[in-house]
Amino acid sequence: MCSQSSSTNLHLPSLSIKGFRGIRDLAIKRLGHVTLIAGKNNSGKTSILEAVRLLMEGGSLGTIREILQLREENISLEEETEGVAFPASALFHGFPELDAISQPILASTCDDSRQLKMEVKWFLEEFDKEGIHRLVAEKGISEWMPDHIPALVVTAEEEEGKVYTVDRLYRLISDRSIRSYFASSQKPPLSRFINSSSTERTSTLGSLWDNISLTDKEPYILEALQIIDESISAVSVIGDPSLRNRPRRAIVRSKEFSRPVPLRSFGDGLNRLFGIILSLVNISGGVLLIDEFENGLHHTIQTEAWNLIFRLAKKLNIQILATTHSFDSVVTFARVAVAHEELDGLLVRIDQFGDQMRAVEYTEQDLQVAALQRIEVR
Repeated sequence: MCSQSSSTNLHLPSLSIKGFRGIRDLAIKRLGHVTLIAGKNNSGKTSILEAVRLLMEGGSLGTIREILQLREENISLEEETEGVAFPASALFHGFPELDAISQPILASTCDDSRQLKMEVKWFLEEFDKEGIHRLVAEKGISEWMPDHIPALVVTAEEEEGKVYTVDRLYRLISDRSIRSYFASSQKPPLSRFINSSSTERTSTLGSLWDNISLTDKEPYILEALQIIDESISAVSVIGDPSLRNRPRRAIVRSKEFSRPVPLRSFGDGLNRLFGIILSLVNISGGVLLIDEFENGLHHTIQTEAWNLIFRLAKKLNIQILATTHSFDSVVTFARVAVAHEELDGLLVRIDQFGDQMRAVEYTEQDLQVAALQRIEVR
């Protein structure tokens, strides 16, 4: 059951997900300004973040493409067998075949202030007297017939549903040569997703660096790196973004070396934290999603990292959802959340029983008790 949260100033005061990946029906009644989602491996934590991405970006094709490619689920037309798969079938509950997709994907806040619906519908192709092509929705069709065209219909908020036919989906999701289509057709994102890999290629972070270079946000990047290595005195990203055969690199100045050194030469922790904070300062007023926060970060530096994240979340008005399966990460998050009384920090534990999921929310008071007594909240 889903009820409205009191934190109505947030993009996502609460969350409801139905029919998405392994999530049949999940309601998180309350989300905080900073929320840590804890649970065992394969409990659906990453799927929750993916559903949030789709919800925040209105189910855009660019977002669908990125989600499928990250999990290597993008099906090419050459791999397709009639009636077996569908370019976006991996997003639907149970990974169904095309003719078995009967339930839509629904993601929303519990008060329906933000809504997304993704469903498969069947159409007939018609031409009027002037030869103008149009698709006419057919009710009650659930089979792949020669004259029936399947399509993904995406409806966000109060907008009219966008229809993406199966051939268009194949072309836009599978073709690597049309990335410029998404760059030119999408609005500035309201969310940014950091995957569970301990490091992200610095070449992909170059544009983010350009956005904040020589601004009042740049010092936060150095502050983050100094959490792990105090000898670092400067950081920058070099390289010409127009030269594809010469990828950009992040470099740092360290007291330990006589010349600048690539950030990649340091450990995973520095690169992971670089990506997290650089992404954070680029999404002011939006939502940052961090999968498996602790990856690459030793538990001894997580307290300072969380402190910086909480501070920036407040200063830049950013809502943050992160996941973890580490008890050490839960404990450090709990202590930091309690210390930052001015910001609403929340822990959500995901329990899974077969295909049933349950979310258990912990307030800051609950977290304080859990942290002091080392109560298992995963």
